[in-house]
Amino acid sequence: MKAAQPALPDLSKEIPAALQVPESWAESFGDDDPDINYALGKQKRVSEAFEGLLSMRSNRNPHSTAAAHLQEIDRHAKRVAEQSQKHVTEARGKLSERIVALDSKLTDELGKDDPHGPETRQALREMDAAQRTAYVREAISSGNRRVISAVLSAPAVVSGLQDKDLPAFRAYAAKQLFPSVVAERERLEKADTFLHEVGQHALALASKAAPNDEQKKAFEAEQKQHEANLLKLSGLD
Repeated sequence: MKAAQPALPDLSKEIPAALQVPESWAESFGDDDPDINYALGKQKRVSEAFEGLLSMRSNRNPHSTAAAHLQEIDRHAKRVAEQSQKHVTEARGKLSERIVALDSKLTDELGKDDPHGPETRQALREMDAAQRTAYVREAISSGNRRVISAVLSAPAVVSGLQDKDLPAFRAYAAKQLFPSVVAERERLEKADTFLHEVGQHALALASKAAPNDEQKKAFEAEQKQHEANLLKLSGLD
């Protein structure tokens, strides 16, 4: 007679998209960036680790007891969770370094003051709020570096603006003047967000894959019943 088989819930249909490896991920992020490719490679390793965990979970050694099988699943789930977080952290570290470097580049480029900056800011202060906002937006749209530099290289108040205005102007100017840098940053940030989701889903699925106390008790009772049945069949009870 075979050993009792644990009846753990089937999780194969609960694997979130972030832990799967469809080719669409590569298509979505592009395949011409080494750090994004590195991140996708890490995501694939996480996905493969969970495939192995779920396979172990549903296919145990027939010579292993239910308790031993559950212990092995528990150990493997913890190991997969730790490895997944390591992969995610390494990948996000590379992406973060790139994002910080691009932000620094944009800050430096957009923050260069113009020799006529003081005069430009004084002229802006003399406008009413609506006129001032429209003027700055038009300057950004037309690529007027003199006005852009004057506004973004100094505190908002010296141009008659509010602090809350500068982030929007800075983002708009970055897109207008450095579209390729902004596009690169957006791709990296998209990949970073994706890796964050991978990490969160990995922890959740590893926790769900590990047997809980209720399941352990049920399998312990199942094993005892199985052993009692064997004794009864052997006539030794």
